[in-house]
Amino acid sequence: MTDSEKLDLILNEMSDIKSEVLDMKNEVSDMKNEVSDMKNEVSDIKNKVASIELLIENEIQPNIMRIAEGHLDLNRKLNESIKVANDVKNNLETYDLYIKHHESEISRLKKAE
Repeated sequence: MTDSEKLDLILNEMSDIKSEVLDMKNEVSDMKNEVSDMKNEVSDIKNKVASIELLIENEIQPNIMRIAEGHLDLNRKLNESIKVANDVKNNLETYDLYIKHHESEISRLKKAE
């Protein structure tokens, strides 16, 4: 093999290497763009999460607390109503006893006449 052929072979190899290096540069550039896009997406996600956290903290939690307080009031009122209903029931039982006692007294007095 002559020097000229050797130089041509080296030149061809160098061209191939140069082409491969250019391809790698393009791939690295593409990867950089993809990483940049991912960073932007992560930033957007962080912003959305922060927005959701603020919504939960400022709106949803206070509304849940209001609902819970309302349920506590309803529960308290229900307990009071049950107590009143039980008192009324007990009074009715007492009145029934009085009425039965008076009916028996009236019946006894009618018989005595």
